Amino acid sequence: MSFSLKRFFVGAIFSLLLASSVLAASDPVHMLQSVTDQVTSELKANRALLDAQPDRINDIVDRFLMPHVDFQEMSRWVAGRAAWNNASEKERQAFIKVFRELVIRTYAGSLNDYENQTIEYMPLRGAAEGAQVQVFSVISSPDAAPVHLAYRLTRASGEWKVYDIVIEGVSLLKGFQNQFSTDIAHDGLPAVTEKIRAHNAQ
Repeated sequence: MSFSLKRFFVGAIFSLLLASSVLAASDPVHMLQSVTDQVTSELKANRALLDAQPDRINDIVDRFLMPHVDFQEMSRWVAGRAAWNNASEKERQAFIKVFRELVIRTYAGSLNDYENQTIEYMPLRGAAEGAQVQVFSVISSPDAAPVHLAYRLTRASGEWKVYDIVIEGVSLLKGFQNQFSTDIAHDGLPAVTEKIRAHNAQ
């Protein structure tokens, strides 16, 4: 099983990092922009420390970002409906745990690519009254063409959380799903959980 994501998704991962720590609010666009400003300031202020001690990036990801990503929703999509419905609650929680660790490692690595990128958020299309919304944005880099992104957020207990991002029409969540779907279908969710756990321990 391959644990590497396509280079195409690096920009999406970076963008999700900047946007993922979404607090309870009626205006997800405002929250996305506020968190973007907060995280970019944190990266700039600690650049020297992070360059000297790269592993500290894992702490930033885990502490500031991961509590605000909907890992249960992500894990359910990645595992697929059949595997998720057939799994016990213990098996689901075990998969969520190792998948979360894998995402932290992947996201932490993408933070090293930060070079003053900026994100402009578009006004929300319609009111943020439902359980899910999609926020459109454009990410700009000093030496690259603009990239169009769409963030998918879900609201539970009054709190907005990111569960997917679509970059130029391609879903990050779908990328993870494609990465594991064949092994899950052939070997089952518990076996893939153990493979991911072994990979995380390397």
